[in-house]
Amino acid sequence: MTYRLSELIPSASLRRELTLQAFVQDLVPPVLCYFASAFLVQIPRTFTIRLALLPITIWTAFRAGTQLDLVKGYPHEKQLAYVNQQFTVSSLERGSFSLKLISFVSW
Repeated sequence: MTYRLSELIPSASLRRELTLQAFVQDLVPPVLCYFASAFLVQIPRTFTIRLALLPITIWTAFRAGTQLDLVKGYPHEKQLAYVNQQFTVSSLERGSFSLKLISFVSW
């Protein structure tokens, strides 16, 4: 099954606003995966675990960056669109930084 990137990213009108439930479901998992990867780097012989955790980290970071609208409901929503753009970029950067954590091979 192949997907186009445009099918994976919802339109701006379908993104969810930041609530406690959205915070727990979408923002906490990539942060936990990121910290777990960073912790595993410090422990010897965890390369396979970090490698197994990598797709999960990247997917949760991508999902968080593309599913949430941080400024939905604010009075100047259109002027604050850059906040969502920065959040998306930083989420994807956090996911890609996990690739750097994988490269620290400790056998």
